[in-house]
Amino acid sequence: LAKVVERVLKEPGVSDQVLYNRAKGLLLIGAIFKQTQPDESDEERRELERMVAEAASGKSKHHQLRAAQRAKKHEHAHAHTHVNGSSEKTNGDSTPAEKAAPASAA
Repeated sequence: LAKVVERVLKEPGVSDQVLYNRAKGLLLIGAIFKQTQPDESDEERRELERMVAEAASGKSKHHQLRAAQRAKKHEHAHAHTHVNGSSEKTNGDSTPAEKAAPASAA
């Protein structure tokens, strides 16, 4: 906000009168915002504050869901490894050893 105010009030090539009027406008807007009182019963405001607090803590619901999805994917990948420790994934087909072995006639 400070950078925006500085750019608005120190824009090169703008007359002093325009810059003065901008400063007065910013003061008026600031006074209006300062006078407002939050509605304590406003559920949307509380939800927004909760979301801001979550984002600040780095524990947003979105990040938690993405982490859970990554963990599930990781578990799924490890559940499909062979007993011999190879990292080949199975997809319901026969193993490489089964594919190489000739089928016995019954």
